[in-house]
Amino acid sequence: MRRSRFIVHWKKKSNRRDYYLNRTSQRVSLFSWRRLGRGVLILFFLGSIGYVFFFSSFFQVNGIIVQNTKRVDANAIHSMVSEKLREKWYNVIMKNNFFVIPEKEISNSITQSFPIKSVEVKRRPFHEIIIVVEENQPQVTWKTKEQYYYLDEDGVVMESLFVANIHLINGVADSAVLPMITTPLNSEINQPQTLIDDSILDKTLPKIHDESGTSIKVGEKITTPQLIHFVVALHGSITERTGLEIVDYRINEPNYTDFKALTKSGLSILFQSSHDLERQLANLSLIIKEKISKDTQPTEYIDLRSENNTVYLK
Repeated sequence: MRRSRFIVHWKKKSNRRDYYLNRTSQRVSLFSWRRLGRGVLILFFLGSIGYVFFFSSFFQVNGIIVQNTKRVDANAIHSMVSEKLREKWYNVIMKNNFFVIPEKEISNSITQSFPIKSVEVKRRPFHEIIIVVEENQPQVTWKTKEQYYYLDEDGVVMESLFVANIHLINGVADSAVLPMITTPLNSEINQPQTLIDDSILDKTLPKIHDESGTSIKVGEKITTPQLIHFVVALHGSITERTGLEIVDYRINEPNYTDFKALTKSGLSILFQSSHDLERQLANLSLIIKEKISKDTQPTEYIDLRSENNTVYLK
């Protein structure tokens, strides 16, 4: 009797345990499917957002605006940036995506390819970028082989300038050549002549004439920053310090450090750009005030190149 009751009781407990185990298994199974489904939805949501932001055309940059160009060709910069934006990050994401624009890469490419001092890349939501450039300013006009160029502060050729040769016959410009330049007719002008129209040159810049006739090209560094800075500083202060007006600077070779300055009165002054400018100007000012003003004989040149303050005159 007792054994029968024990068996019945054991069966009831076993059935109850199986029931709870089944319920727990069902709950765990249901929870696992729900969690899996939730994970799939989250991945789908994140994938959709990633696609919209990085792969769809909604955030693709299709407008490039180049600002502040004067001497540099804005179309050339536009083409370079367009080519850069057609590339991909790790062969996956296009660089023309608004959120992953390679700003530093674009800036470096522009400054390395054009006479540009600085570049700022701005984004205009969500399809445009603005390229704001600061161009290098020409510091001197460089002449070689009757061709003119602008050089920046580093001695790099920024721009080639077309200076027209005007052919004159009996003082009248050839009608095929523009602009028209004429000279008064007289009996002494009866042979074809050639004049140079340098009206496009910036007359405020010092002009350096390379007498060696070295061939140069745009983008090439042909002289030192030291020479450029020296000539620019000299040109801006010599008239005030001495009353002399420089019309031309002449150098024998582009890499030379000494050069000759020609004044409006015909005086030649020899400078050394590797020596102190202030000392050379002080010596020149002293000579102009105390020597040339009292000398009855015309002075042809003044040599200031000596480092020990010795000045040579002729």
